[in-house]
Amino acid sequence: MYTQCNTDSELNALFVFCDIRDMTEAFEAIKKMQFFAKIIPTPKDVFPAESLSIAVKKEDIGILSDKLQELKIKPIKTVSLEKCVFSYTYGSAV
Repeated sequence: MYTQCNTDSELNALFVFCDIRDMTEAFEAIKKMQFFAKIIPTPKDVFPAESLSIAVKKEDIGILSDKLQELKIKPIKTVSLEKCVFSYTYGSAV
């Protein structure tokens, strides 16, 4: 059972990727499972290298991590945040 998420402001966790193919495959799997997710540039405060992340709701990290592992997709890093991912990216209190 997944949590319902309807707005960007609820996205407070990241799967960080440097490989665009892995990220695309992961995003497609997440959307197929009907989870709300967005692809964003990874905030430098979270991961200093150039990368993209899939932003999700942190309550969904466990089930999504299990699915990605099942598909043999390995993000470089998985991060749970205290506030919305966009407050790190844009410096606002979203």
